[in-house]
Amino acid sequence: MFNLSQLRQKPGFRYFSIAFTIFLVFLLVGIICLVSMYRITDRVYQPIEKANLEKEGFFMADSVHANIGVNKIAFLKMQYRSLSYSKDHHKEIGRIYYANYYTFTVLITLATILSAIFLIIIANKGWQSADALAKVSFFCFFSISTFFGIMITTLGQKENSENNFKQYLFYDKMQNNILTFVNTSEKYDSIKSKNIVDSFIVAINTDLRNNNQFFISIDANKVTLDDISSKLGKTINGGGAKP
Repeated sequence: MFNLSQLRQKPGFRYFSIAFTIFLVFLLVGIICLVSMYRITDRVYQPIEKANLEKEGFFMADSVHANIGVNKIAFLKMQYRSLSYSKDHHKEIGRIYYANYYTFTVLITLATILSAIFLIIIANKGWQSADALAKVSFFCFFSISTFFGIMITTLGQKENSENNFKQYLFYDKMQNNILTFVNTSEKYDSIKSKNIVDSFIVAINTDLRNNNQFFISIDANKVTLDDISSKLGKTINGGGAKP
C-alpha cells in the first residue's frame, strides 16, 4: 500500500521537493514581474494615448480644410486612422516583448547570483564530497538562468521590443506629417495645389509600402547544446570545484 510518510523520508523525494519549490518560487516571481511591468507601462502610456486622442479628435472633426478637396481630406483621414491602428499594434507587441525581457532579466540575475553562491559552497568542499542538496540547488538555479538566457536570445526580446517601438515612432511621425500638411497647405483652388495634395498622398503610401513590417522574430539557431555544455563546464571549472 502506498505510504506517503515513507516516501517523504526517501532522499530522492526530498531533492525533488526542493527542486519543485525552487521552480515554483521563480514562477511566482516571474508572474509578479510581468504584472508589475504591465501596470508600469499602463501609466507610461497614458500621456501618450491622451496626446494621440487629442490629435486624432482635432483632425477628424476638422472641416475647415475641406477646401483641400472633400475626397482628398477623407482619404487623408482614412490614412491617419490606419496609422493609428498600426501604432497600436506595434505599441502592444513592443510592450509584450519589453515586459518579457524585463522579467527574464530579473529571473536570470537572481538565478545567476544564487547559483554562484551554491557553487562557492560546493567548491569549498569539493564536488564529490559536497552536500547533495547544494548540488540540486545549484543545478536548479543554473538551469533557470540558462533557460531564460536561451529564451531572451532565441525570441529576440530586446531587438523585437526596440524595433516595434521604432516602428511606432515612425508611424507617429507620419501622422504628424499629415497634420502639418493639412494645416499649412494652400487652398485647393489651382492645378498646382491639387498636384501638391496628390503628391503628398502618394508619398505617404510609398512610405507605408516601404516600411510596413512585422517584428516578431524567433531564431532557435542562435543557441546550441554545445553552448549550454560549455557554459556548465566553465561555471564548474571557474568555481574551482574538483571533478
